[in-house]
Amino acid sequence: MNPIDIFSFGQERVTVNSLDNLIKFSRYNPNKPHLFLDCLELTEDFGIDKDTVIYPKDTVLSRQGMEKLLLLKKSSPRLKFEFQIKLSQILLERLRGQIHGHFQALLEKRKRMEPYGGFFSNLENNLRPVLESLLDDDKITLTLYKLFLLSELSKPKRVVFFFDHPFEVALFSLSIALSEGYSNIIQNNNDKLVEIAMTGLFHNYGALASIDKILGEREGDRLQAYWEAVRNSWRLLGKLELGAKVTDSIRCLCEYSMNKLEFIQSKQWPAVMANIVLVAIVFLQKERGLFGNPQPVKLVADQLSGRAMEGGFSDLAVQCLTTGLNLRYLFDFYYMLKDLSRECPYSSAVAYPLAGYKSPTLFVCRKTVRECPYLESTRTAVYLVKDQGELERGKYYRCNLLTPQLMTFYEKHYEEIKDSAS
Repeated sequence: MNPIDIFSFGQERVTVNSLDNLIKFSRYNPNKPHLFLDCLELTEDFGIDKDTVIYPKDTVLSRQGMEKLLLLKKSSPRLKFEFQIKLSQILLERLRGQIHGHFQALLEKRKRMEPYGGFFSNLENNLRPVLESLLDDDKITLTLYKLFLLSELSKPKRVVFFFDHPFEVALFSLSIALSEGYSNIIQNNNDKLVEIAMTGLFHNYGALASIDKILGEREGDRLQAYWEAVRNSWRLLGKLELGAKVTDSIRCLCEYSMNKLEFIQSKQWPAVMANIVLVAIVFLQKERGLFGNPQPVKLVADQLSGRAMEGGFSDLAVQCLTTGLNLRYLFDFYYMLKDLSRECPYSSAVAYPLAGYKSPTLFVCRKTVRECPYLESTRTAVYLVKDQGELERGKYYRCNLLTPQLMTFYEKHYEEIKDSAS
């Protein structure tokens, strides 16, 4: 069964097609009475048949009423339970409060973790107006309430991470967007922040609809199945009416999953949003371990910085993320490599081994330019038995022009490198 089909909704009512789903929707728990939504008003009679009404129209379900329904189910297991709930403003406000609370709980949890203490500082004053605008749309409110319920109720624990993922992507994306690097682009425009939040929240909605099937795949096939489900989710997203800019932004993310990276260099607003959200998505997938083992924050930031240098992610989005996490030196490191390599007059300098920030690195000459005065040809620096990046197997000599500058940076950040390696 599609896990997001806890309930369906129209303009005036919510339809809940089983007692189990009504329990989920209402958050009925005899051990936690404070969670119960005590504002569920029936828009139609509920009964065994047309002559035997258990609860008439306009009844507001109570906890005692839920207990009565559970006893009825036990005595009549074949009885069809379907409930029509009035979509009242009271109910919508309660649902909005639940969603606000979930965002806040995730934010507070992250703030207590290293190195996120200061990362969300700009978001704290901006989150409420963003959420108020976002949740002004009833369809979005009801859809996010589904995801909140599934996060709260899902077992095993790993599945919870997938339903929390869009909420966390939204939080991280907003924090990146509110950083100084994007100030001239965002310009404190709440509408733009809302669109970023929407892109983050609904980018993987189609995958969540089939998450059990995806996690049933072999571990190495799950990520591909996940993005295939995302790309096939337009029917579900169409019902939400997210708007052309958000839809185009999610389309860019789908293109990324097919290795179409043209949008990364685009200055169009949907592409800018996609670049912000993409960095948040990939960072959290790796840090949470959604498709493998969880990875340390510094290692993930290292990977993102390296890929940004190669054109695989937006420079600005990665720079804002690493700066916010006090890991700016990682981003600087990769761009120093890029800048240093440009200083070679023969376009032959290659950093080695480029296998992560915490590896000792030097520059070697890819072309073995004998006339270069900086080529240390008196001894072999590296001998590769197999191809590695730009370097084919064979022997290579150290570059005495660029290596000293690189080692200076390495020595300056020795403590950070040591911490990253631990």
